[in-house]
Amino acid sequence: MSEAATVAVTGAAGSVGGFIIDLLREKGYGVIAIDLPSARLPEPGEGLEVRAGDLTDRGFCESCLVGADHVIHTAAVIDISWTYEQLRPINVDAVRNLYEAARKHRALTFVHFSSGSIYDHGGMLVDEETPLKATSPYEQTKIESEEILRSYHGKGGPAYVILRPSLIYGPRGRLLGAQLVTASPLMRLFTGEPVLRFVGGPRLNWVHAEDVARAAVFCMEHEKCWGQEFNVADDTPLPFGDVINAASKAYGLPMGRTVPVPPKWVTRIFYRFIDTDLFFNVINGAGGPLWDLIRGRYSLADEIRINLDRSTASYFVKDVIFDNKKLRSTGFEFKWPDIRTAFAGVLTWYQDQGWAPRLWLAPGEDIPDTWGFQFRQRLSGTFSTRDGCLVDRPLEFNVTGRAKSVRRFIVDNVATLRGTIDMEGFATAARLEGTLEAALLRKGKFIYEYDFTADDGTRCHFRGVEDVEPANLLETMTTMDIDVTDEAGRPVAEGSARFDIRADLLNMAASMRPRP
Repeated sequence: MSEAATVAVTGAAGSVGGFIIDLLREKGYGVIAIDLPSARLPEPGEGLEVRAGDLTDRGFCESCLVGADHVIHTAAVIDISWTYEQLRPINVDAVRNLYEAARKHRALTFVHFSSGSIYDHGGMLVDEETPLKATSPYEQTKIESEEILRSYHGKGGPAYVILRPSLIYGPRGRLLGAQLVTASPLMRLFTGEPVLRFVGGPRLNWVHAEDVARAAVFCMEHEKCWGQEFNVADDTPLPFGDVINAASKAYGLPMGRTVPVPPKWVTRIFYRFIDTDLFFNVINGAGGPLWDLIRGRYSLADEIRINLDRSTASYFVKDVIFDNKKLRSTGFEFKWPDIRTAFAGVLTWYQDQGWAPRLWLAPGEDIPDTWGFQFRQRLSGTFSTRDGCLVDRPLEFNVTGRAKSVRRFIVDNVATLRGTIDMEGFATAARLEGTLEAALLRKGKFIYEYDFTADDGTRCHFRGVEDVEPANLLETMTTMDIDVTDEAGRPVAEGSARFDIRADLLNMAASMRPRP
């Protein structure tokens, strides 16, 4: 392949796009860097031309590839909240228009970035023959973009290569992999030092942005790769706990108590809830304000946002191991085969750019190791009194829970409760005070205990217990058995309440706030 060839790179301002441009220039290629006018494109220079425009404009698709001998197309919108109609112009139509323009300009190859999330992750090992299954509009657009390229095969256009990367991390990244940069500072905000050491969790092999770029250029250069699809994922599948620990180690943080990541059988039971926009809205809504607090404390640039999306749902609940044998069989070798050895260098880049904090202490600085949290919760149900009246009547309680220290809560699992309870004909907006013991791992229970005064002046004690059964987790975790006694311990009422895991959990999670 001619060293004087010119390569057009879309998505040039992205993490992978930047690495592709650097690698191509090192190899002596001419480069056309393509991205939106608002993007932070590289400065033009010898062998580097910048063409800014919108790939949803068919005319720009044609003009931006003038003079290109090869095309590496990384640009896409991966926002899972967008509808299919919003995504299609850039993720589907632009692929067709770019390919047709590349054919018109007699380009030799067209390397297209798809996604590892488009597979049906029903099994643990995912190779290129694993069936595809769209679970979101984003994934549907990626599948359709692949179909477009295959439909042109053998019709005289550029040879296509389709890459399906795993979760990407690396310098310049602002999206999925960048969330790893935030995990340890967020944890330290609450626990102080040492931070928690995690063990277990679903396994995944990530991939460094530089290796994704190297794979794109390698496949462009080697004819044996043309007309094929390749997984791009490193050699080392790791439990999620090991990945978080690697981030903490890169920050230089000491690690203390070991905490198990929920086992796969637990997360699989919750998959119907996890694989929803609701779940990720909760995660992003709770994490965003906390990261903003850290950014302010360390005067960080506003470059990283807590922004997980549904395309990552399967990675939370089951092993997803991408088989990279097909790519390696071509002779490609990974520069970064294990995220544990690569992440320290990635973090240094973020710190040098002022995107991530340096967490070592300056003289006289205190670690805020007593940070806690608060939340609001609502439960409703029915009760009957023990005075012979067996008619069920409605009850509802609304509480604010507080834990002064996350570190202490992890040890004793106890938060204080304050709020009100309404029991028809028994207690009207009665003030309550007590505790919530969230002893799921130690006892398999959530235990609510608090005192309140009934309408007739009787001091009462409320005890509500959720007995969590692993075989019936969703039902038992959201159902509470209630007993109410008087000051002498005599039973006065009994009943049950339910927690709506969709509506009530969203409200509860949205209410969570850090408390210094």
